[in-house]
Amino acid sequence: MALSLEIENVDELKLLTDALLRVLGPDEEEADPDAPADMDPLIDKILGQAESGITAPYELDLEPEEAERIADALEAFLDIAAEEGDVFRMAEIESLMRRLGRG
Repeated sequence: MALSLEIENVDELKLLTDALLRVLGPDEEEADPDAPADMDPLIDKILGQAESGITAPYELDLEPEEAERIADALEAFLDIAAEEGDVFRMAEIESLMRRLGRG
């Protein structure tokens, strides 16, 4: 059963992709700085669906396992934001997590 997550603005989209890139991205030691970044298929899906609705809220259609990956990445990103003391980012992350049924 597919799930939908309403993305309300560009900042939320950036938060999702930042979380996925930071948590699911390649190890810095293994990454070739001259090579183009290989985009995770889930990030590609998020950005692809965003193209048509970037100026207004839109529904991001996700498979359950994709929603789980995003929720896991957001949870890990929340820990990073907490370690950095970024209370504003923490609030944004928690809002997205609640919409995914976590938190």
